[in-house]
Amino acid sequence: SVLKKHKNGAIESYFTAQIDFLNVLSAIRARTLGWDEEKLLPLLIPGGNIPEGTFTESLRVPAEQLAKVLGVGPYGRLIASAMEEFRETGSAQGVERRMDGA
Repeated sequence: SVLKKHKNGAIESYFTAQIDFLNVLSAIRARTLGWDEEKLLPLLIPGGNIPEGTFTESLRVPAEQLAKVLGVGPYGRLIASAMEEFRETGSAQGVERRMDGA
């Protein structure tokens, strides 16, 4: 709500990216735990660039398609690269590290 009152493109971009990154991490963790949409949806933060349906779709696709499904939006390349690392390692730690460095 503060961002809506005081427009600042750089700050808005930063927070939007952080929301997308946190939602990607939530989706990856939910996937790893074998959770369904019902358990994932309450964890998602509104306000990002990636639509909610993208995260629920990521629970249903094969691991090979995660980069394509989640690698969307302004930080799509970074997210897609992190999803490839996740597919190779099966660990969300690399994904978190990459997104923290963005």
